Amino acid sequence: MVDVALAALLEHDLGIERATVASGPELGVANPEYVLVASVKGLVQPAGATARSGLLGLYPESSHVVYLAGVVPEVAVGDLVVRRAAQGVLAEPLEVADQVIQVSGALSLLAGDEIEIGEGAGREVRRVAEWSGEGFLLERPVEVAHAEGSPVALRQRYEVLGVEDEAGLGHHRRVVVRRLW
Repeated sequence: MVDVALAALLEHDLGIERATVASGPELGVANPEYVLVASVKGLVQPAGATARSGLLGLYPESSHVVYLAGVVPEVAVGDLVVRRAAQGVLAEPLEVADQVIQVSGALSLLAGDEIEIGEGAGREVRRVAEWSGEGFLLERPVEVAHAEGSPVALRQRYEVLGVEDEAGLGHHRRVVVRRLW
């Protein structure tokens, strides 16, 4: 059974990403690459002082709580919850190897922000290096061409610290997370 009242509050489109690790040169562990394992509706809220009791009290480094209801995929410690916090569109098309993008819409970006360009199989994640005067300079060039009007979204990432299964009449999960900058 689904908690209808809670489900109505789940206003954020979230992605659950899980690390995949390969060995690097000389069998050292390479930096993990995170892959999307599920897309879900949820609610991301700052962890309040009253929420510090219970599960949250076990994680003093937590910054937010994520609520998930309905059919929820397995969420594990170390996974990332990714929220597309704000969205705009490309003001001009991007060709392969372009590194400066122009964005229109209600999207304000700063150096260090992580963005998602495009959607589906052509979706790319990049970090903004700086404002170049002509647009936003990315830390590395795009590898796929993107048409004018393609979506550009600011990504907020949260590391999963703990998961609590709230069984009962309104079955849902409460996920304790720490915002990654």
